[in-house]
Order: sequence, then structure tokens, then C-alpha cells
Amino acid sequence: MGAVDDVIEYLRSKGLQVHKAAGQEVTVHCPFCPDGDPKGKGKLYVNTETCMFDCKRCGNHGGPKMLAELFGDEIDTSTFVPGTSPAARRAVFEEYTDLAHKALLGNEAMMLWLLRRGLDGDTIAEAKIGYHPRGVSLLKSLPGEHALADLKASGLLTEAGQDFHRGKIIIPYLTGGTVVQVRGKDPAGKYYTPPGDNVRLYGQDELRAADIVVVVEGEFDRLILRQTLMTAADPRTRRIRVVGLPGAGSWPGGQEGFPDYFREAKRVYLGLDPDDVGKREGLKLKEALGSKARILELPEDFLVDSKGAVVKCDWTEYLREKGPDHPYGGHGLKDVVHLIDHAEMTGKRIYSTREAVTLWERDQIDKPGMALGFPTLDAIIAPGLTPGSLTIPLAKTGTGKTVFLANVLYNLRDRRMLMISMEQTAVEVIEILMRIHRFHHPLDEPASLAEVMPWLAILDENRLTSTDFAMLVEEYTDQFGERPEGTCVDYLGYYARGFRAATSYERTGMAVMQLKAEAKTHHLAVISPHQVSRKAEGGKSFESDAARDSGVIEETADYIVGLFRPGDAIDSGTTVGMATTKMIAKILKSRRGGTGKIIQLRMSPASLRMVDAIETHACNQIEQELAAINRGEHYGHVLAGQREAARQAMQTRMHLVGA
Repeated sequence: MGAVDDVIEYLRSKGLQVHKAAGQEVTVHCPFCPDGDPKGKGKLYVNTETCMFDCKRCGNHGGPKMLAELFGDEIDTSTFVPGTSPAARRAVFEEYTDLAHKALLGNEAMMLWLLRRGLDGDTIAEAKIGYHPRGVSLLKSLPGEHALADLKASGLLTEAGQDFHRGKIIIPYLTGGTVVQVRGKDPAGKYYTPPGDNVRLYGQDELRAADIVVVVEGEFDRLILRQTLMTAADPRTRRIRVVGLPGAGSWPGGQEGFPDYFREAKRVYLGLDPDDVGKREGLKLKEALGSKARILELPEDFLVDSKGAVVKCDWTEYLREKGPDHPYGGHGLKDVVHLIDHAEMTGKRIYSTREAVTLWERDQIDKPGMALGFPTLDAIIAPGLTPGSLTIPLAKTGTGKTVFLANVLYNLRDRRMLMISMEQTAVEVIEILMRIHRFHHPLDEPASLAEVMPWLAILDENRLTSTDFAMLVEEYTDQFGERPEGTCVDYLGYYARGFRAATSYERTGMAVMQLKAEAKTHHLAVISPHQVSRKAEGGKSFESDAARDSGVIEETADYIVGLFRPGDAIDSGTTVGMATTKMIAKILKSRRGGTGKIIQLRMSPASLRMVDAIETHACNQIEQELAAINRGEHYGHVLAGQREAARQAMQTRMHLVGA
């Protein structure tokens, strides 16, 4: 039987019901409370690894020997705890920590190093932070007499007889006030853990009876965040507990055992570093902890220090004094509470006024409206498509719905976009986007599109169910590290096929309502083109009630834009067989006003580039492409001519520079 099983079995033998608590701890009804604890509120916390125990109600605490004596037993308690002479190991840790703390207080440079990181004297003292000076053996100065085997078993003495942590800041891990592990940090670099030590949670004692917990990455981040929270006037904020992982991927107890640490917590906020590893592990932790977990998002703005080097943001950088080398600094308690409020929004169904204001502030700062790239249209719907909105472009078959959508995607190339192409393949979508890109950059090779549109993801399955949408958003987040800002579904009629209903009218209605729900749930803008019914005449204006199969579209969509090409009208006067460039966008519905407004667009039948008619230079180029098409040339001829012209222009510029 292992040590953990031995402790649990021993407690059960005393008639106590054992309950799992945080990590290696269990709880039992405290048998030592002097009044017999009539209401049953006494909880004796027992660490199954060290056998240290304490009761927060009556104050009884101690180690395995005292635990046995309190039950009136005299047993060999060393069998409870693995390792050589556990009592001697703890004594080494305690004495070493005391010496290191005294050494820190006497070292002005190291104290200043800690203070500049934002820690105050009380925090340093409470955490028993220390320093092991270089060239000094603290182990030789320990007041007690310790066998060489015990010193080596502690991990503080190497096999070569050297102090393991020389020159390091000393960080003791405490359980029940007793030091159970000693980690070190090089002031100029990495953290160090003695060989053979277990991965532990820094500040584990904070989890006892904790309702709200924040998990951060690193000991100093944990200390400064806890220090900041304790300055709150609000008692609820002061009760928020903070624990630290020794590294983003270092989970005490492993993936299966880690959630046990938070068994008693009602909410766990995950505030790991905002780098790729921190984001990835944060998502894994959220999945492991389930619905009680929320992710805190520290800024990732790629700010630079006075030397031009990119600074990584963490809690220490965020909460320390701002300066030339610490551009993220200058934040305080209000900012921390704001981050927590933001995280809490995820999954909520009702919002207080304060929470709704927080959402509004987040959208104004973090998610400004998405302008579609057509100046006249954007001026009407300013500030653009917002999170939670649904936009339906309406047009007859063959008018250019997919081309319009592809142009919007290209115009939004610096935003995080998910393209769900249910009619065309990913290759066909890329072909359109490449044509559009080469309208501006004819010499670019196809591979350049990946650099121009780094945030675009494409799905080309032709059937989705209502449950697939959330999975796609999560997959996008896993791949890019951030959630998408917008999703294009091409097109609504195809999406509706995934819904079971008696008629196509009902399916389309269900689909449009589901898309609106997805936009709100995932806090993104959704654009999904749809066809108009047969009553709409080709090349002529129509109203929103012309949408095929569904009056629900008029009620549900935030924006409806009708697209038609006047050249498609029989009475347009256009020569039969000749292509045209004119495209009209009419605002059929807008929550920001402007219904009925007309926007003149131009679309090239060659490159498929679509622009606002006020963009004179682009329109002139489109007319040149139109002339080539009407002369019988195909797109390949047009592109070849543009590439040759671009090369000649480049050579001319180089010649002028050389001259």
C-alpha cells in the first residue's frame, strides 16, 4: 500500500469519512474542535503526501506524529511519507529557507530587484522569499545537525557536494505553513527545481474553501497579482485566491489529477502568459476544468522596450511601474477587475448594467466595427459590422454574390476571418482571392497570398449541422490562438440544408435564426449571401421581401444588402453579349439607418475585383480590363499584359534611381 493509501486508510480506521480536497489534500470532520463541532463546520485538512494537518476552525495543526498522538496512537509514522527521513527533510527546508530569507534582507541589490518587480516588503516576508549568495554554502551554515544523506535527499545538495541554488532567488513552497519544496530563480534567467522533486502548485493553501481562484504562470506573477487583489476595498475581491503553475505545461497531478485541486472552487480564471504556449495550455486547462473555468486575456500588443526588443507581457509586467523597458506596466486593481469582468462575460445569459457596460467597452476598444472596404457603403453603416450582427447580401443567381463575399474577405485581410464555402472548394475560393490580389499586385506569386491574408481559414464542406459551428470556432481558435472576428457562410441556402424541416421555407427560417444565434454566442459578425425569389427581375432593384423562402430574414438580419447589375436588364440598352462593370448595392435594411440608399460599385469581369465607384484609379483599371474582355481576350491574357506593364514600370524606376 502506498503512502497516500496508508494515510486515507488510517483516517477511515478512526471512523472518519474522507473527502477529496485540493491536490494531495483530503478533508475529514475535525475530531479535535473543543465543543465537538455541533454544526459540523470543522474541516481537518490532511496532506496525504506529507501528513501535515490543520483545522481552520480550532487551529489544531502539526505533522504525522502529532496526528497519531491526537488519536491516542503510537505508530511508526514514517511509513506515511515517502522518502528518506521526511522529518529531517522538512527540517532542512525550514532552516535553509530561514537562512536564505535573512541573506536576502541583508542584500540590498537583490531586495531592490524584487521591489522593482512590484513586490512589497510584506509580500516578500509572508512568502519567505530568500537569496542564496554566490560563493557561500548556506547548507554548511544550517543550525541543526543533518546527515549527508538527508541533505542530498532534500535536493539542495548535489551529488558533487555543491549547494544547488547558489546565486539564486529562493522560492519556498509552503503547505500548512511548512516548507515542502524549494525552487530557485536566476535573477538574469531561468527557474530551477531540484532533481527528483514533484511538480507542485505554488500557493496551494489558498485553495482551501476558496470560491474564486486565479491560476497564473510563475511564482512572482502569483505574488504580485495576489498583492494587488488584497488592496481592494471590496471583500469579495479580496477573497479571490491566486495559485501559480511552475510553467504553462506543468500541471500538478497531471491532466487527470489537476482538476482535483479546484474541486471546491466555483469559478477558476486562467491567466497564463499570452504567448503561444500560454494560450494553448490555457485552452487545455479550460477543457480539463469544464464550465467553471474562464480565460483571462492579458494584452498581446508586441510592445518594445527602449532597445527595440519585443517585450513579453505577464502579470509582473502588467502590474509593475511603467517605464521605457516595461511598456505594459502601469496597471492596477481596477484593470485586474476589468479583465475578470471581461472573462466572466463568456457563457452568461443575463447581464447586470455594469456587465453590459463592460461588454460595450470591450467592443469599442477590442472589436471595433468591421468596414467592408467600400467607402460609400461603410459611411452608411459606420462603424461597420459589429460582433453579434448578421448581414445578408441578396442577389439573383449569377449576379456575383460569391465574388462580392470574396472581395469583402480581401478587404478584411487584416482581420481574423473564417470562410465557410459550401458551394465552392477551397481551391476555387483561393483562385478568386488570387485574382483580386493580383489586380493590385500583378507580379506577386500565389504563395504571397498566405502572407497577405494570414488570418483567413477556409472550410469547404457542403453540409453542416447546427452543432458544427461551435466546433469550427474552437478549431480556428486552436489553430490561430485567437477567436475569429467574422464568419462568411456561402451561402444561406446551402447552410439551410443541414436543418430538418417539412419545407424549404421552414429550413431557411431555422438557418437564419441559427446564424444570428451563432453570431451572438461567439461574439462575431456573420455574413451569409442568399438568393432572391423568381419574382425579382434581372438587373432591376428589389426589396427585402424578395428573399427566397423566408420572411424571417427581414426580421432577423441586422443588415440586408441587395445586389444587382443593371446590364442584366433586358431594357438596359446594353449590346447583347457585351460584359459590363456596373454593380448596384442597395441598403434594404440597416439597424444604423440608411435604408433605401444606393451605392454604385464596379466589378471587373476579368480579375473579379469589386470597388466603390468613387475610387477613380481602380475604376479606370477595371474599365481597361472590361475592354480587353469585350475584345475577346480571357483573364490569362489580361494578367499577362498587366505583369509585363508592371515589369517595365519597375525597370523604368530602377533606371531613374540609377541615373
